[in-house]
Amino acid sequence: MRTHLADLGRMGWAPRDVVLFGFSQGACLLAEYLLREQPSCAGVFLHTGGYLGPEPRPWAAVPGGGLPGTEAVLLCAEEDEFVPLARVEKTAVPWPPWARGSS
Repeated sequence: MRTHLADLGRMGWAPRDVVLFGFSQGACLLAEYLLREQPSCAGVFLHTGGYLGPEPRPWAAVPGGGLPGTEAVLLCAEEDEFVPLARVEKTAVPWPPWARGSS
């Protein structure tokens, strides 16, 4: 992800113009990356995925991180064989308030 964002930057895309999207396993990996690295971006869309591991974890803001003010949307079906809604809800709980947007 870090490489892709750097490539976009070299092509002239400012972080404020980039929305990151992950679906299923991609959403899981993206959630983990976002919460650990907290890169600058315009928005985040996680569909049917949550952070990795079974236990809830606290997430601290990264000094100089770029997620403050970033809109984040997390979606999942109420019944999903592989990604239960509760898993996505647990991902939303520790999501830092500054990354949830204004809703």
